[in-house]
Amino acid sequence: MWRETAGSVISKQYARQQAHEPDAAIAAHCEWDATEVTWRMSEARGQAAARVMRDQLASPGGSMLDQLWHDHSNSKFPTGYGGEEIEGIDLVLLDSTVAGCISSFLKNDRQLDLGRTAILGLCYREISIVLRTLKGEAEEYFTRLESMSKLVLQAIIRDNKQ
Repeated sequence: MWRETAGSVISKQYARQQAHEPDAAIAAHCEWDATEVTWRMSEARGQAAARVMRDQLASPGGSMLDQLWHDHSNSKFPTGYGGEEIEGIDLVLLDSTVAGCISSFLKNDRQLDLGRTAILGLCYREISIVLRTLKGEAEEYFTRLESMSKLVLQAIIRDNKQ
């Protein structure tokens, strides 16, 4: 129900008339033109969606990134792959680089500096290359790294669109 600043309630009949045109009702109430209402509503929807996504990433223990990070932190590097390279990509170095970027993101209020963002983007590409040949435990391990990298990069993109 729309309320005027003085606290009086706009009549139910007026609200029903405007139900099919919510932007027009807002425009009439706030004395804005239709273009300004559309722009403000679009901006508010975008900000709300970004907040929801940021809150989902930031919620302790409740987000996919937090769960994946917890699982990754409690897992061991795949047996038999230490010191191995796939297409010139050192698996241990790839793992530690991605883990460092994600750790920084989580510790720095869900933000990552430009250099680490670039590094994470390159690592994300390299993970997709190594995943073509990995199987079993190693595939699961690096798929988790890929998922975390993707979530962090998507969060950075969302935050920079604002």
